[in-house]
Amino acid sequence: MRLKSALACSTLLLAAAAAAFAAAAGHPNFAGTWELDQTRSHSIPPDQKQLMTVTQEGDRVNVELKVTNAQGDRVIKDAYTLDGKEAEYAPPPPPNYPKDAPPPKGKRVGRWMANGKGFLVEEEVAQVDPKGNPETVLVARKWMQWPDGTLSIEIITERGGNVFNNKRVFVKK
Repeated sequence: MRLKSALACSTLLLAAAAAAFAAAAGHPNFAGTWELDQTRSHSIPPDQKQLMTVTQEGDRVNVELKVTNAQGDRVIKDAYTLDGKEAEYAPPPPPNYPKDAPPPKGKRVGRWMANGKGFLVEEEVAQVDPKGNPETVLVARKWMQWPDGTLSIEIITERGGNVFNNKRVFVKK
């Protein structure tokens, strides 16, 4: 009887360890250079090009996004930690941010999605609006990797009582 209990316990432990390993191994790898597919994206200015370089180590995803439009090139760097813990970060000021305003302050939490296809990041940013009034901006980002090899990033932003949504689809170069 003891042998059966020990064997059952061992089997359960092995199954749990295998499930944990499969879950960890099941995270998609977003590393690489990605180019925006304008035809499959929405709420993106038609003259805008985006080239994104992603590096990934475990639960850390680093992003460098080069945005090109009529005003020139702009590079945006960011990093996400996908451990489910809230952390403070320094969001970049938006393009129309008042020059004499204090820098925006943010906190975010990132986590892998249970379906193994991507991750979610939720952010809360305290900043000022273009008129210098304090405001809180809420942002939710969903990164998904698809069977056709594309990457989609959906961003929902709540600001000043309005909600904005855009979706960018990238193809690996």
